[in-house]
Parts: sequence; structure tokens; C-alpha cells
Amino acid sequence: MAKRGNHSINDVLLDAIDLEFEARRSNLTDFYAQDLLASCVAEIQFDEANIQDLQGSGEIEDNSTLKMEVVSKDKRCMKTRIREKELLEYLPKTIPQRLFTPDDAIQIQITNTFIRSHCVLLKPIDLPLSLNGSYTHYVQLGNTSQLKVLISLRQSEKLLKDLLSSKT
Repeated sequence: MAKRGNHSINDVLLDAIDLEFEARRSNLTDFYAQDLLASCVAEIQFDEANIQDLQGSGEIEDNSTLKMEVVSKDKRCMKTRIREKELLEYLPKTIPQRLFTPDDAIQIQITNTFIRSHCVLLKPIDLPLSLNGSYTHYVQLGNTSQLKVLISLRQSEKLLKDLLSSKT
């Protein structure tokens, strides 16, 4: 029997311990804790090469359209809806989506004419978003295809000013 210090190996109560946790730091959760979430804007961008791959594989049609909005209990979310246009028109652009509550989700709808359309819900509060970088999120489309979504976070000075003035 091997000894280590005053204890033997037989003194160990458990042979193995499985720990599972996810260490995550997010500016978004910090803003929520400080009641400043309504000053945050998630910026969504699509990867052009990824969209071309999805079109080549037949998962997305060449003339598919994009519609995006924040789904929230807050009534102000109605202003987040973007006009439905061809997806290719949004590719080089960053699409801002204002956040209001921790339960908010960003709904991304890609509509195809002849093949199955796709609707994706992203919950920003569950993502490790920070002010000084972007996060790449992959969404499963079909059996083998993935949509690459780039998400960054910024705090709007104007929204922050409005939010702070409404609290006083």
C-alpha cells in the first residue's frame, strides 16, 4: 500500500470525479447585472464565403431573403425588425439588433422559394459576448450544413444616456 504523507491511497473516498462546467465571462451579463442591458446592441454579420457554400450545397437558394428582429416582451422591440430583402444585400453589412431583457432572442429567418426555409433563434445572454471582440456562432441548417453568424456587442452611448436619464 502506497503512502503519501499521513494518508494511504485506500483513504481516498472517490476513485474519479467528473466535473463539468463552463467558465464564461460576458459583458452582456455584466450589463444585465447593472440594469444597463437596454443600452446594448448586438451586431450581426454573416460570412460571405459561408453563404456561398450554403448556396452551392443547395441549403440556401441564390435569391433567398433575410428577415431579422428581436423577439422580446418589451414593446420597443418592434423597431428592431429589418426590412425583408435578398440575403446577398445584407452580406457586407453589420445588422444592429437592440437588446431589452435577458430573455430576448434574435430571430433570423431565411426564406427560400422552392426548398425548406430556415428560422433561427439566438439568445445573446447565453453567448460569451464582450465589447472588445466578436463571437462566431454556428447554427445547424439541415443535416450537414452550418450557418456562420458573427456577433459583436457594443454599448450605445445615446441609449446609455437615455436609460440613465429615465432612471432619475
